[in-house]
Amino acid sequence: MSNLPISPARWRTLPVQAIALFTFALMPVWYRVSAATPIIGGGDVTRFAVFIPSTLTFLVWVLLGLPGIGRLFSGFRAVWLICLVALAIWAYASGAWAYLGAQKPDLANTAALTWAVSTGFAVAVASVGLPARAVVVVLMLGVAWNGVLVGQQVALQGSAGGFWATLKEFQIDIDQPRISVVQADGIRWLRPYGLLPHPNLLAGFLTIGLLACASFLTDTRPVRWLIGAGIWSIGLWALMLTFSRGAYLAFGVGGLLLLILMYRAGRWTQALAIAGVLTVILGLTFATAYHPFLLARAGNGDETTEQYSLGERAMLNAAAVNGIQDAPILGLGAGNIPWYSARWLYVRDSPIQGNFPHNAALTVWSELGLVGLLLWAGAIGSGIIAAFGVLKQKPPDSVFRAALISGFVALMAAGLVEYYSVTIIHFMAGGWGLIAVALTPINRPMLESGAFNAEPSLEGK
Repeated sequence: MSNLPISPARWRTLPVQAIALFTFALMPVWYRVSAATPIIGGGDVTRFAVFIPSTLTFLVWVLLGLPGIGRLFSGFRAVWLICLVALAIWAYASGAWAYLGAQKPDLANTAALTWAVSTGFAVAVASVGLPARAVVVVLMLGVAWNGVLVGQQVALQGSAGGFWATLKEFQIDIDQPRISVVQADGIRWLRPYGLLPHPNLLAGFLTIGLLACASFLTDTRPVRWLIGAGIWSIGLWALMLTFSRGAYLAFGVGGLLLLILMYRAGRWTQALAIAGVLTVILGLTFATAYHPFLLARAGNGDETTEQYSLGERAMLNAAAVNGIQDAPILGLGAGNIPWYSARWLYVRDSPIQGNFPHNAALTVWSELGLVGLLLWAGAIGSGIIAAFGVLKQKPPDSVFRAALISGFVALMAAGLVEYYSVTIIHFMAGGWGLIAVALTPINRPMLESGAFNAEPSLEGK
């Protein structure tokens, strides 16, 4: 069939796939359009550059007739679809009983829109069969340019400026108040931000991107291995420079899972062993050069920066637990926990500002109640099981799917100490998009006669 022209089915999926890749490319970019921009400039979440391709992916998919949706109506893929859609609907409904529903309805509406766009993006991606290899390449490119930017920011101990300023790089400086630094032996060291508002967010993306990059480290072809190893080295050093404890944890969890999946797929090659030695060398070199800062981040000592950080996290988590006790089933409403915690901390005369708790599960439970927590956990569990089911069929792109599954699991692991996987559109759309790509069926039976009445694929015949 190689001499046949591109089928109508492919023309219905190619535009969706192309737009979806831009969403992954913009994951590490905080760029926001002007508030005066027509249509999208009036909201909070709508101003993010990543909002545009993630929303267009869903809208174009709908306009083209929902190609491939029928493939999601079976097994654990159906459970994943139901849980994720129900969660988005529940987030919207929570505005009716939200903590500040009457005074600030935009809080719940904005959060619900973020869930809706992320869900729509993931469902569209799973339906059209976005190639796992393409997503991996896009993430690797993100790691490469972020590695360069991190090097500049660390060397300058401030903003890199120049080209990066046009992409809305944040103005950062080592002496700036409330800037994220590590401190040891009286020395302050700026943690790199990339193009994001906090080093932990940058570290989260680098973790996902590095696990994607690892799929190239099993390749026995020298050129591809060297490209993968080069980006891996740059990205790993950049990740370590963020000094993000949550990302270190997530990288360990995701990396261990990926090694297991590669072993089961028979991809423990000599090339991977060499990459493992390279990783150990880089890790030991970094630990030797920066060990005072690593010890400080581990809580060894009495550095005020670390003590305040740990105390802040504990108080915000306590506020969320109190919010759960007040509304255990329905929750306080999407997007409302920062305001609830601000009031809770104010009453206790705490100098800490209200924010989300540094735990994804606490965030979901406090805002969306036990109902939302169960739907969220159901979407995670069913998505992973469905993706593992595809891997058992030994698809030709199994190593790339395994890398994306590991990236998703790493993001969920980061949720033990971070909240961005359930509050920020970059990681919500990108994260659910990772598992959506991984759980897509191997065959492409879509589309020849409509979204719900797919004919068997001609591929391979």
